[in-house]
Amino acid sequence: MWSFFILLQMKKKILPLILITLFSIILWGSVSLSEEYFATMEVPVRIVDVQEGTAIADISRDKVDISVKGIGWTLAGMSLGPDLEFKVSAKNKTGEQKIYLEGVAGQNSWLTSSIQLMEVKPEELAFKVEQVATKKVQVIPNIKLNYRPGYGLVSPIQVNPDSVTISGPQSIVDNIENINTSLHEFEDINKSVNTIIGLENIPALSYDNPAVNIEFEVQKIVDKVFDDIPVLVKNVPQFRELKLYPEKVKITLRGGINLLGKMDANLLEPYVTFKQALSDTLGAIEPVFTPPEYTILIDIKPGKLEYIIKKF
Repeated sequence: MWSFFILLQMKKKILPLILITLFSIILWGSVSLSEEYFATMEVPVRIVDVQEGTAIADISRDKVDISVKGIGWTLAGMSLGPDLEFKVSAKNKTGEQKIYLEGVAGQNSWLTSSIQLMEVKPEELAFKVEQVATKKVQVIPNIKLNYRPGYGLVSPIQVNPDSVTISGPQSIVDNIENINTSLHEFEDINKSVNTIIGLENIPALSYDNPAVNIEFEVQKIVDKVFDDIPVLVKNVPQFRELKLYPEKVKITLRGGINLLGKMDANLLEPYVTFKQALSDTLGAIEPVFTPPEYTILIDIKPGKLEYIIKKF
């Protein structure tokens, strides 16, 4: 009971102390912010009054450092208000321009009579205004693929749309042949991917499509044996025959489980040429075989074929 009474009395004393402390802080802040202060800040540059059909091709600095003096309340309101920009007029002209920045401070409405501009660094800003050009360029996927162990790519990487129209200053557009997507890393991939990726950000350029669809197929990687695959004989001259022993081979391929499962064995075409036999000195020649796309040749058995050349 006494403990409760003591706690109640302490609460009654603490509340006034808190209120007095808060009032003191507010009063101190009010007095302090009524004085003049110096502030230095970095402000982005925005070129205004750019003629329609033109664009900024080059600019010496995209940000400037400014030093200002003013009443604390005013400076605080400026820093807490909307994002500041240091506006510079292009005066609807084209070509190269060099502007003395302190001379255009009046174009920035946030520099009021109660805020005195002390310094701008750099003192000058150079930029170039050019005619806008457009061009259609190919989109290149800028991606890194890291597969889960035992999985791999079994299809081309498709980009849709595969090209975009870029717009920007003539000198920049002329030097661009393709556009990359923004860098995207895929980790631990164990299934097919279909996703949207934005294009890389290039200052002064705009795109008719800001993003593209990236699609590719990933499957579990396995080995499959194809038995009794006939070996073709190519480039045999007239009145000649090249007889192979054996005439068929066994091919082991590595690839996606679904890809190999659907693969038609008739599309596998190992071959030898008559020239191989003519050049041979050991009595056996090796079959030539190019594995289908997104597969790897593991083995061909037998690896060497005996042969007989017949004349007619």
